[in-house]
Amino acid sequence: MMTRSLERRLRHVADQILILRKELYYLEEELRHLLEEADTTRIQALLSETPIAERTHRQASRHAQVVGKRKMGVERLLLDLDARQNILLDRISG
Repeated sequence: MMTRSLERRLRHVADQILILRKELYYLEEELRHLLEEADTTRIQALLSETPIAERTHRQASRHAQVVGKRKMGVERLLLDLDARQNILLDRISG
């Protein structure tokens, strides 16, 4: 009975890990694109020296920062879930 409960919890954790790894993949792709965009808008702001170009650069940078923070949060969740998975595996095997 106890093993069945542990196995169910282990499956749930494994499912969560899979979902978060997919999300992390997409966040990494999105962040890569946003960082390129922020760099491009930075150069445009330097060259044009207009308030609109500077505002566009700030917006692009903020967006990249938000996605970067979300990516870091997902990475922390994955570390926690990996640790939880190891604990459950230890409990099942021993």
